[in-house]
Amino acid sequence: MPTVERLDATGWRDLREVRLAALRDSPGAFWATLKDESRYSRDDWVRFTRRVAWFVMVHEDLPARPSIGLVGCLRRSEAPDEPEIIGMWVRPDQRSTGTADLLIDAAHHWARSEGATSFALWVIDGNQRARRFYERHDYRTTGEEAPLPAGRPGREQRMRRLPA
Repeated sequence: MPTVERLDATGWRDLREVRLAALRDSPGAFWATLKDESRYSRDDWVRFTRRVAWFVMVHEDLPARPSIGLVGCLRRSEAPDEPEIIGMWVRPDQRSTGTADLLIDAAHHWARSEGATSFALWVIDGNQRARRFYERHDYRTTGEEAPLPAGRPGREQRMRRLPA
């Protein structure tokens, strides 16, 4: 039975495992790169778990309870009432199973309990599957764009979800 769990600093290994799997599987879908995050130390991963509310979907019925999906909710000081959804990923064999819906619902629920009034995220141009998913969850493009980091072609667009 799949369940969503929030990671704390003791879950840094789980975060590293699923985050690196995501970057290996879908390198073009993320602002970050496998090369960069592969270099993170234990302390870097622990800090990452403290800066971001990370949620993983684990599957109790599979050996070793693997994480089959991930999403982060980043609270930024410049917009404390509008956290950003980051790092959304679901293992390929678990896509179209409702896993992503449960993950984003968990992130939304947590953020609202912390006082969030709206949500934002960035989607890399060409990632239509992600864009459609976020649109199903009431995110709309804002017209804001940003380039990807130096050395990477492409842009990303901001999406926002306002309170219902």
